[in-house]
Amino acid sequence: MTTHTLLSFSYISDVKSLPGFVKGGRDKVPKESGEYYNKLIHGWSESTIYEHIEAVATNSKNILKISARDFKTPYYDSGTGGFECQHFSYDFSVTQSQEDFSECIFTGTLDFKSVEMSDEVRNSIDDCFDFTFDKAVSRLPKGDRDLKELIYSLDDKKELLNKTFEFSYENDFSSFLLVHKKNQSEINVNDQRIEICFKESEPIAKMLSALKDMNKNLLLKEPEKTFLLSDV
Repeated sequence: MTTHTLLSFSYISDVKSLPGFVKGGRDKVPKESGEYYNKLIHGWSESTIYEHIEAVATNSKNILKISARDFKTPYYDSGTGGFECQHFSYDFSVTQSQEDFSECIFTGTLDFKSVEMSDEVRNSIDDCFDFTFDKAVSRLPKGDRDLKELIYSLDDKKELLNKTFEFSYENDFSSFLLVHKKNQSEINVNDQRIEICFKESEPIAKMLSALKDMNKNLLLKEPEKTFLLSDV
């Protein structure tokens, strides 16, 4: 059982292309970082966040046939906005890039109430979003997993494993990485979380299924029987 299941995506934007940024006026492209510049970016991005969240909320309400009693009004704060329904909560936020101060990063995060969903929701949920998610994360509950033993098990089977994945692990056994040779999807696992980065556009249901399969393997009581060969 996972404590959280999240899907996310992000993209980079030039600060000067934000709708609230006035070119040729008093607004200046940031040349350094800090809370002051983050607040400016939040203000310049206000309409972008509003329009994005309103579109997600309206699509979800109509496509998933959410009743008025279950529909919750979207919320907005400085640099962020969100929407929640009985199936999931969704947040969209912006922050200044720390690699290039003249850029900002928008991030959308889909947090599921449960990875189990009806066929109707499973078949329709992708239509609620005019974009695709590229990362899936499960935060693992505390338990009696032994990550080192799991790495031992995978390494023992690496000849077979290497037919599908490139396998590597940290020298201190704190995490391991599987890279799918065909589609280049990356599975990164440590003692707290599983993270899958998808290099191709995938349906939400398939992303959740991949996480569920990984969790099932990781939580086996006998790690020597664990063998991760799911076709992510």
